Amino acid sequence: GMADSAWWPGSTAITAGLILILAISRVAHSTHGTNIGKAPSFRRARVPRFRVSAAADSTNMLHDRPSVLLTREKGKNDKLRKRLEARGVQIVELPCIQAVELDGARDLPKTLGTPWEWVVVTSPEGAKILVKSWEAANKPPIRAAAVGAATGKVLQAAGITDIFVPSKAHGVDLAKEIPEPSENKKILYAVSQLANKDVETLLSDRGYLVERVDAYTTLPADWTDEDSKVSERDRFIAWGQCF
Repeated sequence: GMADSAWWPGSTAITAGLILILAISRVAHSTHGTNIGKAPSFRRARVPRFRVSAAADSTNMLHDRPSVLLTREKGKNDKLRKRLEARGVQIVELPCIQAVELDGARDLPKTLGTPWEWVVVTSPEGAKILVKSWEAANKPPIRAAAVGAATGKVLQAAGITDIFVPSKAHGVDLAKEIPEPSENKKILYAVSQLANKDVETLLSDRGYLVERVDAYTTLPADWTDEDSKVSERDRFIAWGQCF
């Protein structure tokens, strides 16, 4: 009775509610058209082209239009930089990380004096440290296993020719695809301190005797005051990958 009539809204409120719902429906239909009720469609993002005057001042350009900030380590941005600059994109390079050698790297020349069935590296940084240690040890004969073509090229350029590279650039694939152990069974695994234990665990499961050496680690890059000022600008449309 009275409780029901007190709770139930009046006809005016009901009418107003229906009008509001109808208005929202019409706005949605006019905005999205025939896409209502369908899965959204996506388009591949396109890098904008810019026309750059040869006489333009590069300092002013940085403030006049957005830039792409490349944040990988020094020497790792070159390929992406060239592709973007070819499209007229303004580039600012600001490395966010750096590889730092650890005590394990200092002992590598002596460690390489021991015969190893394989010496495994999983990154260009690890490969560079191995090359330096190998040269310091008077270039003893070694068989190397490298994750990724870029890592293998660092070794090859230094004169290490016996190199195994897995079908995919991943440490797990290397551990699965490396040939079966022979009599030696010893693997020297020079790696980042931050690397997990998946590779050495898989190699051990396959019968290898793995000695891990934490040769380096990755730390935030040392920035100058000018670098810090660059990072605080708000005219960047994208950040390059840090890994």
